[in-house]
Amino acid sequence: MVQNPFETSSDKNTPHLQFIPGDVPLPLFYQNSQVLIDDKYQQVDWHLPTLAVTVDSRQHDWREQTERVQTVCQELLANQHISTTPVLRNLGNGLIKMYLIFKQDGSDLAAETMQRAPGWLESCGICISNTPKAVTFTTLGAVQYYAPYGVTDKEQLLTSLVHHLINRA
Repeated sequence: MVQNPFETSSDKNTPHLQFIPGDVPLPLFYQNSQVLIDDKYQQVDWHLPTLAVTVDSRQHDWREQTERVQTVCQELLANQHISTTPVLRNLGNGLIKMYLIFKQDGSDLAAETMQRAPGWLESCGICISNTPKAVTFTTLGAVQYYAPYGVTDKEQLLTSLVHHLINRA
């Protein structure tokens, strides 16, 4: 399941959740990752800064852990103008992997530019053929397509976020 980021959604007031069937191979799910500080938190080797957080819904603190993630992401948007696209993947046995994709907040982009900016689907590595986003992606290539929306020091950002999440526990 994934939530559309407001800045690339036509509805700026209501979060829209998209269900992704388990057999859909989003490229994001198949990238290498490395542990950051704690086994629950991994930096995903992806074009946009991405933090993977594993949550065990069988544990008593799963809700608090999820709320901490949400709070940190809201603070990141308010203080640094970095938006989050959350993608949740059911791993079975009560385990959920949250992929938190970070990019520069694009809510002030012109409408024409917004049509080419990565939404949730493009942030996960898929473009729909013959759309402005797909044409731009094909023309520029992945590195150049994602670059304007990236964060300058993604490793520092992700490490700092993990420290905040652990210290709030």
